[in-house]
Amino acid sequence: MRAFVTGGAGFVGSNLTDRLLDDGYEVVVYDNLSTGRDQFLEQALKSGRVRVVHGDVLDASAVVKSLRANPHSLRVLGNGKQRNSYLYVHDCVDAMVLAFHNARDRVNLFNVGRDDYCEVTDSVRWITEHMNVKPKIEYTGGEPAARAGLHPWLLEARA
Repeated sequence: MRAFVTGGAGFVGSNLTDRLLDDGYEVVVYDNLSTGRDQFLEQALKSGRVRVVHGDVLDASAVVKSLRANPHSLRVLGNGKQRNSYLYVHDCVDAMVLAFHNARDRVNLFNVGRDDYCEVTDSVRWITEHMNVKPKIEYTGGEPAARAGLHPWLLEARA
């Protein structure tokens, strides 16, 4: 089994890489080292099953080239029914500016988000259509969090 981890030299990405190695994967780490560090991967590199590519995910042609290396197969964690809500960065910035201008107290709480969502299968379809590839999709299984008895949570910071 193989995995492609963007930001794999960062704190979270390197821990994910370690976990994937423990689970028997070969891993390609893709990172521009803007916040990541090669030393986070020192243990992983000793496995002989990690390849590090220094690149920037904002360089879409390099990412597409890497992903097109094996366009015939795509492994998706879960059953594809996991839901995600996305917010365009400009909408997020607009909301922050609006909150800044309307803050009346020393500490203010604002909820920035969307009520709609897409499923992982939607994201997979959009990406593969954009790349003009038709991979065989393998779902690893598992229930979305809400059906498994877990519910979305909110992280709050209070002064």
